[in-house]
Amino acid sequence: MTPKHDVVFTLEEVAKHDKPDDFYLIVDNKVYDVTNWQRKHPGGSSITMFRGQDATDAVRNFHPDQEKFERYLRVCQVGVLDQPVVVPPLMADFRALQQELRNEGLFEANMTFFVLWLAQVIALEIAAFYVIVSNPSMLGWQFWAGGVLLAIAQIQAGWLQHDLGHLAVFKSRSANQWAHHVTIGLLKGASSWWWKTRHNRHHSKTNILKKDPDIHNEPLFLFGEVMVPKKLGWKHIPYQKYYWWLLGPPVVTTLLFFQQNIKFIVRGRYYIDQFFTVAYFARHMIAFIPVVGFFPFVVLYFFFRLIESHWFTWITSMSHLPMKIMDVDEKQTWVESQLVSTQNMSPGLFNDWFTGHLNYQIEHHLFPLMPRHNYPLVAPRVQALCQKYGIEYRVRSLLGASQDVLDKLSSVAKVFEAHYGRDEKKSR
Repeated sequence: MTPKHDVVFTLEEVAKHDKPDDFYLIVDNKVYDVTNWQRKHPGGSSITMFRGQDATDAVRNFHPDQEKFERYLRVCQVGVLDQPVVVPPLMADFRALQQELRNEGLFEANMTFFVLWLAQVIALEIAAFYVIVSNPSMLGWQFWAGGVLLAIAQIQAGWLQHDLGHLAVFKSRSANQWAHHVTIGLLKGASSWWWKTRHNRHHSKTNILKKDPDIHNEPLFLFGEVMVPKKLGWKHIPYQKYYWWLLGPPVVTTLLFFQQNIKFIVRGRYYIDQFFTVAYFARHMIAFIPVVGFFPFVVLYFFFRLIESHWFTWITSMSHLPMKIMDVDEKQTWVESQLVSTQNMSPGLFNDWFTGHLNYQIEHHLFPLMPRHNYPLVAPRVQALCQKYGIEYRVRSLLGASQDVLDKLSSVAKVFEAHYGRDEKKSR
């Protein structure tokens, strides 16, 4: 009998195993049947984005310990490819660059950077408390100034949990994961597992319908022209550029993410995340209700979360929504798929702080394991690679990228109007 590791598959044969109950993938020319293992994947459901596909570059860019990954999947190997996957020159150069950066230590975190970032968050929260205590009346400017400080603390804590979620701070995976549970839970009131499941899918298949959850906000909003014929939006899409200001940034973290988090951790019985979520609200209530009272606390809470929601939504929207949104998985190379769906914003000390270095979104998507303080060092080399292969490396100012989002909403609305008419309710 032929050992299972010696069974030979063609790419076409592997591609047929692309169902939830029949799931093969390829890593380094080895074929794995992960049908029964997919629910155990530590990175959540992102693995399902590669059913029947070569996932080599995704695995390399999401897993810092390749040997450990191979040990996990060894029992799942069912064979090998009949011939090695052809590596295009672009990807050969990218992999060479990636190895150079690793050899230069650019995937190593500067712990001082992250300690100071955490200290900033703590200092902002303490300052907010004492500013509010100095005059807890809602009629005083101190109440609202404290709310602004809490909003800044929230967004900066958000950037920090993002680093930990990408395993970009500690060398140990488990240290990153536990620190992520604490940071996103205790400082943000959100679930680590919810974030991981959602965000890793976004990185795996950015701007691809039914795979990237960040582009699905229908029926209220349609972000891509390819979504229009699918009857996903409601009849008011021609006006989405205008109600974006009311139903877009104001509600993302205040209502949408909160509802999704609670539903996720209750249904999934994620008790650790439940504990930290309760602790998040408890610490705010204990700190502020005795000072300002219950109703003013509710006002304060929604005030600082509203500011944070605007801040977060605009930054994340500017990186991807103006770019190409694809109807189907075009199975491009890792580099092409990230560049076609991602743009940067101008660098600079303020922009770096304001965006949590996500103004280097291209570098972040190409190297999600890299500590963000190294993005400015890497960016010129990524630009050189793009120039060599004629790939657009798009950089916009903050204001320019904001306008890009509004322009995209408007262009999709025009396509919708041409397809269905402005006031005619489309059939379902």
